[in-house]
Amino acid sequence: MKKEGIVKDNDDLFKIFATAWKNLPEKDQAYWEEEARNDNVRFVQEKAVYKGPWNTPKSRAKKHPGAPKRPMSAFLKFSKGRRKTVKEENPDLCNADVSRLLGEMWRNASEVEKAPYVETEIEERNKYKDVMKKWK
Repeated sequence: MKKEGIVKDNDDLFKIFATAWKNLPEKDQAYWEEEARNDNVRFVQEKAVYKGPWNTPKSRAKKHPGAPKRPMSAFLKFSKGRRKTVKEENPDLCNADVSRLLGEMWRNASEVEKAPYVETEIEERNKYKDVMKKWK
């Protein structure tokens, strides 16, 4: 329906459903209401028997408290070094806007400007890999 341009959002869709329900003969409405009641009874019975969890949260693997910390990315180092200055130059910006501005600055930075941060990241990542090998 969205492809044909009939429905722009969910409100339009619900209006179509409501109109279709109102135009449905009482006999058919009664049939579907009975189906809904039967389905609800079945659901309540199955729910009473079900022993598992209702929601299965997606849990991340717990990090070992003694594990070495991962190094910061080049962008995070860049942001950490410039955030205070950007915040002072633009005191009216909230943190999200400051982060957007820093992201834009990073994207617009030349390879020469990014190089020290990237090199530091590579060095720290190699050290991290060595430390992780020893730690495991």
